[in-house]
Amino acid sequence: MKPELQLRQLTFGYNGIALLEPSDLLMSGGQLVGLCGLNGSGKSSLFRIIAGLETNYTGDVLLNGQSLRNTSIIERSQNIAVVTTERPRLEGIDVWTLFEMAAHGRVNPEQMAQHIEHCLHVTDTAHMAHRRLAHLSDGELQKVMFGRALAQNTSILLADEPTAFLDYRAKQELTALMRKLAHDQNKLIFFSSHDLELVKEFADIRYALANGKLNRIAEDQLI
Repeated sequence: MKPELQLRQLTFGYNGIALLEPSDLLMSGGQLVGLCGLNGSGKSSLFRIIAGLETNYTGDVLLNGQSLRNTSIIERSQNIAVVTTERPRLEGIDVWTLFEMAAHGRVNPEQMAQHIEHCLHVTDTAHMAHRRLAHLSDGELQKVMFGRALAQNTSILLADEPTAFLDYRAKQELTALMRKLAHDQNKLIFFSSHDLELVKEFADIRYALANGKLNRIAEDQLI
């Protein structure tokens, strides 16, 4: 069964200003979905709502047909992994330990080492496995945090500006990896970016969030 996320008349805002007017959206597994928008347009707030980290909204978000309001933190974490640009608080641990913590309870202990090695390999972070998070650059850490999300072994991955601190080649590589994972593993990967060209090149489905509107970018608008 494909994972599915649905926004149903979702709206949110602050200080009486709507960042998103009532909107409907349906996303399912096997897709890389891209979201463009300027700073302050509401992209991060939307991702926090979908992840269950923000409850100040009206309308609903459905995870595999069930309202997020009726799901526990454990249920959400078993289905949705989140990548942000924030540095983790546990900077004293190394990358391997971070991945191991993310995979705990989600991966068979006998397969743990193989699973972590796979996540390190596909994110090109194997050479960092025993380095402490505090010693990583912003770009290195961003790759590691994406690997951590993969280690959670969820069917849905939300990535808020996952390429923010990467050079252009690394941005292309990570976005291509997201598309490959979505297609090959039937994951739903929803990511945001300021880089419209990156979204155009790699996303299967594309949206723009601006002036309170969530609009799909049609194929004829990509030229």
